Amino acid sequence: PDRVLKAYGALTAPPLPGDAGRAAMLAELRRRGAAEGAANRELLLVLCAQCEAFTDPATWEDGDELARARAYYAARETLGYPMSDAERRALDGKYAHVG
Repeated sequence: PDRVLKAYGALTAPPLPGDAGRAAMLAELRRRGAAEGAANRELLLVLCAQCEAFTDPATWEDGDELARARAYYAARETLGYPMSDAERRALDGKYAHVG
């Protein structure tokens, strides 16, 4: 949960109050989700945070993880995320183990 909360904070403005502890962060997350018209946005942010939290160097080496990352980055691009050249190379399998 802490990795997801940290990733969520990196995706949002303003970020969650990380220095106040997990309980305060979860309370703020619930408050944001309860705001009128915010449920879909917050759900999407939490899903993105989940993907971000579990994307690490091994993601770019493993075929199954790479397939998940490709789907995630495709969704991000659809939402307007400008993918870097390094991310594109990684998604193209430049760092994947062969054989």
